[in-house]
Amino acid sequence: ESLAEGPVGTPGFWAPEVYLPRARPHYDPFAADLYALGCLLHLCAVKRLPHARDLADPRDRKAADALLKRRAKADRRADKAALVAARVPR
Repeated sequence: ESLAEGPVGTPGFWAPEVYLPRARPHYDPFAADLYALGCLLHLCAVKRLPHARDLADPRDRKAADALLKRRAKADRRADKAALVAARVPR
């Protein structure tokens, strides 16, 4: 069996700790899945994600987009470092 090494899924369903790079290695994936299930049930019940209203303000959306871009950039750096480390003979 193999497990994903990073966040997987739709960002709107991610648990808050998945967004935080420092918390990522220590977060409980089962708790994050339970959070995502709660988001799905909320979406089914009221036809919107639980935090959709939080991002209605363009300033909040801009901040969320900046956070996702910063997280993605940090992931690329980590991926690059892992690739370089794998290619360097020991």
